[in-house]
Order: sequence, then structure tokens, then C-alpha cells
Amino acid sequence: MTALAKQTRSTLAVTTLTGLLGILPAMQAHAIILSEEGHAAGAQCAANDVADNGIAVGTCSPANGHGPSVPWVSLIVGFETPLLPLVQGQSCSAGGITASGLIVGSCVDERDIGMAVTWEAAAPGDVPTELRPLQGILGILADVSSSVNAYNQAGAVVGASLSGTAKATAVIWLPGSNTAVPVSTAADNCIAVDVNDGLINGRPSVALNCPGGGVFHGKIARATGLLAGYVIASLPLPAGAKFCTVSAINDTNQALGTCHFSAPDVPVTAFWASPNSAPELLDDLQDSPLNRGKYLNNAGHAVFAYRTAEGHRGVGFWDPATDDFSLISPISGGVRVRATGLAEDDTVALVSENADENLQAAIWAPANGTEAIDLFQGGKVSGLQAISPNGDWVVGVAEDGAHNTNAVYALLP
Repeated sequence: MTALAKQTRSTLAVTTLTGLLGILPAMQAHAIILSEEGHAAGAQCAANDVADNGIAVGTCSPANGHGPSVPWVSLIVGFETPLLPLVQGQSCSAGGITASGLIVGSCVDERDIGMAVTWEAAAPGDVPTELRPLQGILGILADVSSSVNAYNQAGAVVGASLSGTAKATAVIWLPGSNTAVPVSTAADNCIAVDVNDGLINGRPSVALNCPGGGVFHGKIARATGLLAGYVIASLPLPAGAKFCTVSAINDTNQALGTCHFSAPDVPVTAFWASPNSAPELLDDLQDSPLNRGKYLNNAGHAVFAYRTAEGHRGVGFWDPATDDFSLISPISGGVRVRATGLAEDDTVALVSENADENLQAAIWAPANGTEAIDLFQGGKVSGLQAISPNGDWVVGVAEDGAHNTNAVYALLP
């Protein structure tokens, strides 16, 4: 249940908080070295995702910024293999890779419209498969474009089928198929945010946020077993909540999200042990009442983002079963930190400010705290985009001493 990596940089800030339990200091246990994936696909590159075996995917652009973006896969660690576009001369991006070797991304088609696509890592020389939008009945009222939001390790992809007026229907493309299966009601503008590997009636479950009353409401869609149907149920609200959204679902149908209370809005991280149960709330951050759920793994452990009453921002790790949490420190000397992924072994991928006030790649683990990853070849800026599900590999982007942007990876000890 992996959301596609996004190439963003953080301006979040974190401060030391008194009265909070479980704060772990930054620790330097051993050096972790960034290596580059090469530039076979372009001059300026970023790595967006990595599988358990170290195969990474990403996107490069020309040095002058003019020309199409080129997706790539590293079939051999450290060597980019460019992937073909849907249409020659049009841009594509590769954002995710599954355990089954499916590469998930998007391409611009001959109409200059973006479409969700997939490639096979085993056949990088093949033209990508277009994930078709809903076709209507006999082509009547067919949608015109598609986009992808998340995927599971078996190769199921969730996203949106979009009409000519940009009305969205949440859909799933099942493993081995490019035919969209509706998850939500046609044109209801529900957003699919995650999909798991736990099958119900032969199909994975989908986490959705659906509009209503001027806000979005977290819901879980589960397969009915009847034809291609899904049934959608709202996640239960805790007492006093105005609404809740969902951000992640794991293979046992546990869900993570955020519930909102009163006015002004007070968001609180929420964990549902099942789609029908009342949520556990991370409501004991005494000096930091504002927090939001971000990532969830199959152990039921979560990463959250928080903001103090003074406006300082940071991230933390939470075990809802015991209600124990740890605030994740930035690199020593820094004051900002952002999480970009959570592995099954509880390792967290980070982008942190360092003592020079530059952003730098780092990881956090319960036993070791925050560990900086060495900057790359004389550069001053780096950051992680993703971590492999098993926690062995991280990938991201790093500037070198000549100010070139490089797709980078590291094998974690």
C-alpha cells in the first residue's frame, strides 16, 4: 500500500518540547553513503521509489529544462535504463515500483493529455501500457483521462478516471489489467489515497476521501464479490469530531488518518483497528495538540506530523496498540524535519535540516534515533524520496559540488 513518491522539499520546523515523553536524540551510529544511479535518461535526475531488491525508478529532465522528461529503471543498481514514452517526444514520469516488477507512472499522450501508465521492469524496451479511463456503455459518456495515486505490491493500482469536465471517479486497475474498475460512484470526486494487499472476495481494499458538506470524509471500499462491485463505508467518528480523513490502509484493513474537532480546526491523528471500530486518537501531545496521520505499516505502527501551539512543525512515530510515541529529532544542529516513508521494520525516511541550515537525507529507527546520510560529492543539499518496504534501501535526490541534480540510492546497514 504505497503512495506515489512526490518530489517536494520541506519547510517544516521542529523544536524541543518539554513535557513530552519518548523524545529520541539524533545519533550517528555509522556512515551511510549515497551513490548515484547515473544520467543515461537525462542531466537532472531524481529517484522516486525502490523495491526490496534495490531496483529503483525515477525521472530525468534535460539540463536546459527544454524537452521531454524521461522515466527510467535501474535494473542493475547504479545504472539507469530509460523507459519508452507513450508518444515519441512527449514527457513521462516513473513514480513507483512493486514487488511484482510493475512500474507505475504517467505519460502525456498524443492529445497532450496526461494518462496513467505502467511498464514492466523485465521489459524496459516495451511501450508502456495505458491505464484506460472508464469507457461508459458502448463508448457513450466515456471518460477522457486517468491518473494514479497509489499501488500495492501485487500490482493493483488506484487513481482517478476523469471526465471531459474533470469530474473524477475513484477506480482500481487490477493486476494484469488496464481496464478501470469503478470503486466510487461515477463523478463523485472521491479520491483514492491507498490500496492494500489484503484480499476480500479476491480483491484489495481501497482507502478513499470523499467530499461532503464542504469537507472530505475518510472511507474504506471493500469488494462485494458481486461482479466488479465495491461497497463503501465511512470510518467511524470519535466523540466530538466534525469529520475524519484517511491517509493509509494496511493489509489487515487497519487505517490511519486525521480527525478534526471544533472550530478553529483541531486535527488529531487517528488509527482504526478495523474499518468498523472507533478510532484510537493521538491526543496526548500536551504541547502539540495539532497532528496528522501520514504513514502506516503492516505492524500497525504509524508516522505522524505535528505542529505546536507556537507553530513549530515536526514528525513522530506512534504505536497505537500501546499509545507510545517518539518525536523524531532532526539532524544535530537542525530545526526542521520531514518524513517521506515508513518501512515494515519501522525505519523512517527523512529530509532534515542540518547545522548549515541545508536540507540533508537522513533515516530514523526506534533503536538508533536519527542518523544523517552523508552529503553527495561535495554538494550541500540532499533528500530521500522513498524507502523500500523491507527497509533495506532508500532513494532520493542530491546536489553535487557542480550543482547538478542526481538520482541517488543507499543500502542501509
